[in-house]
Amino acid sequence: MSELEIVNVNVFGHLFRNLDKEEADILITLEIDGIVLSKKIKDQKVHNYKIRLTPDEIKQYVAAYVAQQEYWKGMDKFNEKEKAFELITDKVIAERVRNYKAFTKDDKEIDIRGCLYSFMPADLEQALCTINPRQILIN
Repeated sequence: MSELEIVNVNVFGHLFRNLDKEEADILITLEIDGIVLSKKIKDQKVHNYKIRLTPDEIKQYVAAYVAQQEYWKGMDKFNEKEKAFELITDKVIAERVRNYKAFTKDDKEIDIRGCLYSFMPADLEQALCTINPRQILIN
């Protein structure tokens, strides 16, 4: 197993710090081509997909990353989610992530607030996380 390569990347007018290289590449591709590349499991195999985002979705995606960076900075400082939420500049996103709920396949609630998707509007999360007509299979 290879080690994660941690990088900083300047895209969309923001300096994103301490991203793994794959995350940085996703942001660079989004800025250049307007698409997000992802891996999903289908038929017990990992497949690569791409999805083209609308200009509004791109803004939401970038805003989610900015808010997540603020959140992790707060976690480094306080090591407490509620205090970290208070450091998120966009209060709509802060409230969204504060109230985010996720469930396992057997309907048990799990706390994954802090994952990138917890910062996104539900429709964008759905578009990115599910295999749907907007997702284009690459291989």
